[in-house]
Amino acid sequence: MAWGTLLTTHTIKSRFEEVGPMVDRVVAACCQRLVGYPGSDDISDAIRLGLTEAVNNIIEHSYRMEPDHRLIIEVEGRRAKFVILIRDMGRPFPEPLATRLCAMGPVRPPQTGFEPDDLEHLSEGGWGLMLMQGTMDQIKVTRTGRENRLILEKKFENCGCDAAIAGDP
Repeated sequence: MAWGTLLTTHTIKSRFEEVGPMVDRVVAACCQRLVGYPGSDDISDAIRLGLTEAVNNIIEHSYRMEPDHRLIIEVEGRRAKFVILIRDMGRPFPEPLATRLCAMGPVRPPQTGFEPDDLEHLSEGGWGLMLMQGTMDQIKVTRTGRENRLILEKKFENCGCDAAIAGDP
């Protein structure tokens, strides 16, 4: 990515069981930059949920649950934000949805007939994009050749980390 300080890079296969351990390592790398920052738990929780949903969606929709495809996750620290790049070679993100997602425009909840008083019958599918939007400050989707790129940004107030990531844009 070459935009800031590279905190961590991970390559995983398109298997759900590889997602949790990778997300744990990403969150740990981000938390090292937030030691003593008062909002660090909220930021790490948002990164955990947004990244998990993003990678799960790639496995489910881009790779259609086919195991053993590669995903590359790179995380950079910049002044007052983390930038997470997820690369895959699966099917492209549908253009109208990508446009709305990147504009942080409304992504409709799943059509489930949801009843707020009936949580036992709540649909498990279809909420990922809304969760990504709700946890991240900016989302970008691009495709270069056959490679999909999903960029997630999570901002935080200047936490005194400037010395650790000095020189970053």
